[in-house]
Amino acid sequence: MFSAVVTGVVVAAACAAIVVALSLSGAITLRPEQEIRADEDAVIASQQPTLLTGTTLTEDQLDYPVASYTYNGVVHVISAREVIMYGSSLEAAKNDDGTYTMPTADTVLSIVRTNALLEEAKNQGITVSDEEVSAYARQYSGTDDFDDIAQRYGIEVDEAKEQVTHAATLLKLKDKVTNGPIGDVPTAPDQPSDGNPDMTSVDYARYIIDLAGDEWDAEAGTWRDPDSPYALALAGYEVTNDSASYAAAQAAYAVAVQKYQQATQAASKTWTDYVNSVFGAADVHIGTLVS
Repeated sequence: MFSAVVTGVVVAAACAAIVVALSLSGAITLRPEQEIRADEDAVIASQQPTLLTGTTLTEDQLDYPVASYTYNGVVHVISAREVIMYGSSLEAAKNDDGTYTMPTADTVLSIVRTNALLEEAKNQGITVSDEEVSAYARQYSGTDDFDDIAQRYGIEVDEAKEQVTHAATLLKLKDKVTNGPIGDVPTAPDQPSDGNPDMTSVDYARYIIDLAGDEWDAEAGTWRDPDSPYALALAGYEVTNDSASYAAAQAAYAVAVQKYQQATQAASKTWTDYVNSVFGAADVHIGTLVS
């Protein structure tokens, strides 16, 4: 769904926690902070609900918990209804015999990941306005008509709006974490009408200077640093404030594409590492794993 557009990362189902069992003999003395932590773990364990198991569930079991997770010391319960409606309407999910198939573990983990990231966004004071939610919907769905979006994805209208709101919030969080947004993909220069790559024009000069930004010294009419990426790539071309060739513009475009790819890869890694660190801090319990 929409959150997948933002998170853009596959997290293994088993990465929520790794438990190592140690067999120790003899007396052990806990430090005060260890005693406090042990008490906290005991409290959290006592708060864990009994989870629904099996492969199907009935109408009266929709509000039963199928999973729970602990994040920042707080236990959160996820009901069967919440998981089903995350990717479908109740009516569409109902089997012919009136039962429902047990939600999948992947969907549960997706909800946990999203909720944990939303909590981080809230802690950082990140919110979105109705206008920002509508803008996000238009950008990624082509419309901000939530009735249309809900019908398209086979979910309830309220669920569609909630998911878009969450996705818009996570996009803001991603931009903050990655110091983004990165910007638009570079656009190639227009080809000369006569096909001559050596054709010069002021438009090509402006194209190059716009891409180069601070690497170009407009007052001096040359590169600020001869060892900068654009200066090195265009060393064999004549570039001024008012004139440059199509070939030079193509060379500048190649640099811009490379810089964009590098920035995209760096931002993706930063975001992936952040998402995994947040999700890895959540202790997840699932009643039944359904593939």
